[in-house]
Amino acid sequence: MQILAIAIATWFGAHALKFSIQAFRGRPDFRWFYYSGGMPSGHAAVVTAVTTGVLMLEGFDSLLFGVAAVFSVIIIFDALGVRRSNGEQAIAINALGASVGNTQPIREVLGHTPREVTAGIGFGALTGLLLTFPAWSSSPQAGWLAAPPVDVEQLVYLVIFAGLVLGGLVVRLVLSRYKSVPIKRRIISQIWWWLVLPGAVGLLFSLLQHQTVTAGSWRIWAIIVVIVTILAQVRLYLRLYRGAPAAYQQQVADRQQRRKQQRKKQKGTRSKKSRKRK
Repeated sequence: MQILAIAIATWFGAHALKFSIQAFRGRPDFRWFYYSGGMPSGHAAVVTAVTTGVLMLEGFDSLLFGVAAVFSVIIIFDALGVRRSNGEQAIAINALGASVGNTQPIREVLGHTPREVTAGIGFGALTGLLLTFPAWSSSPQAGWLAAPPVDVEQLVYLVIFAGLVLGGLVVRLVLSRYKSVPIKRRIISQIWWWLVLPGAVGLLFSLLQHQTVTAGSWRIWAIIVVIVTILAQVRLYLRLYRGAPAAYQQQVADRQQRRKQQRKKQKGTRSKKSRKRK
């Protein structure tokens, strides 16, 4: 019964948040309380909340958690894949229908973007943890999260964090080659991303490793810092994957165009010189 209550509460909470976001953007519509699509993903939020609740109540080794995790992955991939493709096809069909005078468009909002699904997963995990707090606050999992990390674990966290930050710096360096921005702004951006932000996050990471809060160093905060860094790097890698190849092709095309213009100019000057000699 508690799992069902978690699912219902998460569903209403996700759609209330979805309505609030649309209202803030100036498009209030009460149909967002039952529409699919939009920010955040209600499907991803519900299945993640249920899986998190089962994990906290039954444990990692339970059969119910395995079943919930499998179905969660299937539903999330369906929201990202099949239903999103259906939504894109609906947009194309409506555009085609409008060109031939069709006055009955079909629904376009069906699937979710990766950002919407990620927001739904985060909302669902947070809701599942909050609604099961009385049960898991005294569990062995909570004790493990509240315990101070051992030395080897701290070293692993630091190595992972350093590798992620280094990877992010390399990606930002590559991306900066394809940005046509003033040199002053580029320098300021690189100083911020290369020095200030990683330094601040690293300092926060170090403080959380050794700071005593409510009788225990919070291992969970170290894990959160690593997870947030991973998500930031994934976002940078996606930008590199999407933007860099097209920008590189554009640079190659521009370079070839400049070479053609230079050749034409050289041919023109040669023809003028030959005419003067004659």
